[in-house]
Amino acid sequence: MALSLINQLSAPFDIGKYKDTYSAKLMSLIKAKSRGEKVVPFKPRPIRKSENLMSQLKKSLETKKEKTAA
Repeated sequence: MALSLINQLSAPFDIGKYKDTYSAKLMSLIKAKSRGEKVVPFKPRPIRKSENLMSQLKKSLETKKEKTAA
């Protein structure tokens, strides 16, 4: 099942789709601090814990099949 999901979601890699937001945010914090501004660190986003990984895997497979069929 996992291999089926991987095969459905596989696509050629395009580096243009990705942006380095971490470096941009870090640089803005550094510049703000160098100007003497008070810097508030970013708070990490909470991670949702999954209770049933198998049902989520099945659901994602069904969702992908529906999108490719449409």
